[in-house]
Amino acid sequence: MNDNILIREATTDDAEELLKLNIKLDNESEFRAFKPGERDSNLKNYTKYLRAYLHSDNSTIIIAQNGVEIVGLLEAKGGDYTRNNHSVHIVIAILKEYYKRGIGTKLFSFLEEWAQKKSMHRLELSVFTYNQNAVALYKKMGFIVEGIKLHSFRIGDRYVDEYMMSKLL
Repeated sequence: MNDNILIREATTDDAEELLKLNIKLDNESEFRAFKPGERDSNLKNYTKYLRAYLHSDNSTIIIAQNGVEIVGLLEAKGGDYTRNNHSVHIVIAILKEYYKRGIGTKLFSFLEEWAQKKSMHRLELSVFTYNQNAVALYKKMGFIVEGIKLHSFRIGDRYVDEYMMSKLL
């Protein structure tokens, strides 16, 4: 399938579709912090969250859109304090049916352009150590492993470690 994927920054007009996407992602992936049914699904609350998130000068949400459907997102949350507002923490998620189509690479490329315009210096993220596809993408995009956070999540009856990864711009 040849997708015509548009990469752009989200707006508050995207709130309903972003909320639906996040709920769908929570249900299809164990690599998310929220388990199915745990996320607040109230659109008014999500719109308020999105408005505050996008109002920040050092935070953004970048979306991948196939036609009218949002199929992936990259949330970039800048530091809240003078001493860390040069750093951006990243969360990325793509619908499974759109894996291995270059969308992650496109989202990260857009993020880097945005980060350079905003004079960001550090990109950081965490990823389950066993999420091999994501780790490969992050390394391809120039991220390095800074450390391992042991037993940071519990999925079912097992504890899961996370890599802490970063890239300096």
